[in-house]
Amino acid sequence: MMKTLFTTGQVAKIWKAAPRTVSKWFDSGRLGGYRIPGSQDRRIPREHLLRFLLANGRPLSELEEPGCKIRIMCVSADAKIKEEMGRKKEFSVTSYEDSQTATQMLDTDFPMCVVIDYITVPDADDFRKWLVEGPWKGIINVIGIGRNGVTSHGELDAFYEVPAWEIVNAKAHELALAKYIRS
Repeated sequence: MMKTLFTTGQVAKIWKAAPRTVSKWFDSGRLGGYRIPGSQDRRIPREHLLRFLLANGRPLSELEEPGCKIRIMCVSADAKIKEEMGRKKEFSVTSYEDSQTATQMLDTDFPMCVVIDYITVPDADDFRKWLVEGPWKGIINVIGIGRNGVTSHGELDAFYEVPAWEIVNAKAHELALAKYIRS
């Protein structure tokens, strides 16, 4: 189960810093969160900690429990892509057929990577732009699969051409996905 809320002591352990240092980051506004009413205790939501890690050049993997699966969101209406991605034992995959539903579920699923199918998702490029330019910028790796020329490859962490389901099933793709997702 993914941890969604952290104490200053837990954040200190992740950072290998003193709890008082974490409290100073919190009090200065560098690290977001809230105080528990009627107490001096602080709580840091996962989203704030992730943003803080990224802003300070720390890998997101520092938040993961040992043996934790890599969380991937697959946005595709292609049953083969969803089926093949779901078979990968090292991945925990959530699948959505459209970008609107995927957008609503980002805060809940908090994936490390989003794979967008440019063939079956009509507004795939708009969704990609929102991910790489909006509030998730730098937090989630974005991988596109589809036909060449449908997007600017420079704005994606990786792009694979069709037939996408064969790419998802290939060992090379699995290794490439793992490389981009873990970076």
